[in-house]
Amino acid sequence: MAYTSGDPIYAKTASLGAFKLNESIIKRIGSEAKVNLTNEDLAKMSPEIKGKAKILDGLIFIGKDSGNAQVGDLKISFSKIEPKATITIRAKQTGNSFSSFVTKNGTSIEEVSMGVKTAQEMDQSAQDSNTFRTWALRVIGFIAMAIGISMIFKPLQTMGDVLPILGDLLGLGINIFSGIVAFVISFITIAIAWFFYRPLLSIGLIVVAAAIVVGFKYYKKTQADKNTQPAKA
Repeated sequence: MAYTSGDPIYAKTASLGAFKLNESIIKRIGSEAKVNLTNEDLAKMSPEIKGKAKILDGLIFIGKDSGNAQVGDLKISFSKIEPKATITIRAKQTGNSFSSFVTKNGTSIEEVSMGVKTAQEMDQSAQDSNTFRTWALRVIGFIAMAIGISMIFKPLQTMGDVLPILGDLLGLGINIFSGIVAFVISFITIAIAWFFYRPLLSIGLIVVAAAIVVGFKYYKKTQADKNTQPAKA
């Protein structure tokens, strides 16, 4: 039986200079270092723990056989932030601690960065993170949309599988068509979302989407005209 990770427990008395750190800020601090426990550390613990625990690879193990995990067995590890670590916090000062700062548009700000950072650097880091997350969601949305559209036309491919070559050609055509439609819809969706904040960019995206549709229709018409031209004697 494999061990599963439980919810971490954070220190209640962590501080940064004269300021106490709440759990949400502690969670954001990186550069954790594993604490390798020894039998000396175990000897300092309560009799209840010492009576049923032992040190195993720097961890506390509670159970009968570490090589044969059973339900109820525990492995407890500790990690720490080095006392000399430097962090930068951007949040609202509340007494001798910090809390989230809520902007006028409802955005909650409570950020932690390792090292000494200026406000501009933290702004840029947050913007880069937001940009990456936004584009990741757009790509995921595009892929999901393309898969959904292709599944709508999947029965056609199944019908065409009577002739293997026909089924493969239909599948290829459906995938290309689904990708184009998903691409156009994605562009239009992004354009609508940006229209209020970036109207020129929004209009540009709509123009690109329209150009793709017109180009696809023109290509189909050209191919159809070629196929309907009478053969020369």
